[in-house]
Amino acid sequence: MHRINEAREKSKLPYVKPCEVFDLIGGTSTGGIIAIMLGRLEMDVDECIAVYLELIKKLFEKKKAFAINHQGKLKNRFSSQILQESINEVLRNKGFSETEIFNDKTERKCKVFVVCKDKDTNSTIRLRGYTPSRNPDLLQLPTITQAAMATSAAVSFYEPVEISGRTFLDGGLGSNNPVDEVEMEARQIWRLESLAKLQDCTDCFLSIGTGDPGIQSVSDKAIKFLFEVLGNMATETETTANKSQNRWEQQVREKRYFRFNVDQGLGKVGLEEYKSSGLIYSATDRYLQDKVSMQDMLDQCMEALLAKQFGSGKTFITTSVIEDLVLDNFVGHFFYRYDDATKLAATDVFRAYITQIIAYMDIQGFDCPADILTPIIRLFSPKARLPDFDEVFELCFRPLQQLLETKSVKSFYIIDGLHECDQSQWAIVLRSLQKLTARGKARVLISGRELLNVTASVRKCITVTITKLDTKKDIRNFIDWKVANADYGRLTSDTELEQEIISTLNGKAHLIKVSSGGSHWNICLLT
Repeated sequence: MHRINEAREKSKLPYVKPCEVFDLIGGTSTGGIIAIMLGRLEMDVDECIAVYLELIKKLFEKKKAFAINHQGKLKNRFSSQILQESINEVLRNKGFSETEIFNDKTERKCKVFVVCKDKDTNSTIRLRGYTPSRNPDLLQLPTITQAAMATSAAVSFYEPVEISGRTFLDGGLGSNNPVDEVEMEARQIWRLESLAKLQDCTDCFLSIGTGDPGIQSVSDKAIKFLFEVLGNMATETETTANKSQNRWEQQVREKRYFRFNVDQGLGKVGLEEYKSSGLIYSATDRYLQDKVSMQDMLDQCMEALLAKQFGSGKTFITTSVIEDLVLDNFVGHFFYRYDDATKLAATDVFRAYITQIIAYMDIQGFDCPADILTPIIRLFSPKARLPDFDEVFELCFRPLQQLLETKSVKSFYIIDGLHECDQSQWAIVLRSLQKLTARGKARVLISGRELLNVTASVRKCITVTITKLDTKKDIRNFIDWKVANADYGRLTSDTELEQEIISTLNGKAHLIKVSSGGSHWNICLLT
């Protein structure tokens, strides 16, 4: 995050926190608490580190003497009351109530979930800070404190947590690395039918580990079984990570999937050993600084996250088209937002177009006949049932489009990000647009990622492929050369100012390749 904000500062862009960069953050155990702090409480990294170190000191400062009672049953080694009070204090310091609901129904860009285990069924549960688009949560909405306690209720550490009559344990028992849960949750949120579609849509997948497989979550050797089971959790973590990296092998090569995990120096550090924070700092710093390849990977990860913010250029080009056309024509536009699950249906596109056509006609002073307005009012009144797609398209949209044609108005319909919705929905949209262009004089511009097979649904269409080029070095060399050899002479005699100008241009410049019909153009975008 420090590197990202340094790059943004050079480009005169505002400071951002992780919740403004990532679309989804998931975690388990103490990683779940960190996920809540970064995503739900919207801390920046430095604040999160400071709060976390203070938190674990309070949690693990007082350890009970024995891990088992006289009957051989496990006893909690730390106070669940202190855990609850400590989390509540974090909430108060951030201006939240102790009873703040984890999912308060507020739509946030960054979605956060934590992993825990149902004690009775041994099933993995995801507690969410948002409403899932499919399979709504059956639990009563837990508070932030309950969610944090549930994901960190490790066996022998803290008491299990009860929510809505169900008992939950630390998600690390079986899901110590939640990468699989993140995959499944992302597919569910954005309604992606396969892993391949998720991989295609992902600009950056970042996995952060807790140390090498030698790490021991529980250091007490009094119970061999407990030691073996929990001691193997770290091995399971890296096994899961390796399987995930194999699934994302292509994205690893394309520098869109990253795994960081300190491989030496933390093997003896237990979860409860808060006094080892200096050792953790040293081992982590050595891991990040020792290898040139690690520095390269950090730079690549930063560039992938920056690329996500700047985009590949399709939305930029689509917006430019709207600006050029809107002066003399009717332009209907719809931008799919993957983070707004309520507006991902085919009907949403044409409802938007209907509203825009009516507004356009009002501005132009065109009368709208009653036989066109009547079905629109009937179908979209507050008390009306939700209309199906054919009703929206045939009874409302088509008559309005035909009316525009009788007024000799050229119509252009633009859809950006159609790939964000289900295939069944974008297939309906494409078939309808095919009808529209075949029967009338309207023209359509559609943008989307590679998985959107427009040519299969829309005949005689012109396709344009936009490819983001990994040419940061080439861009820097070009800008350096151009500034040094400008036709009108040097920009300024102030060398320091000149370098600042070059640095700003480098930060804003992104090179894309536009291909269509065998022709290719390289375009430099300044964002």
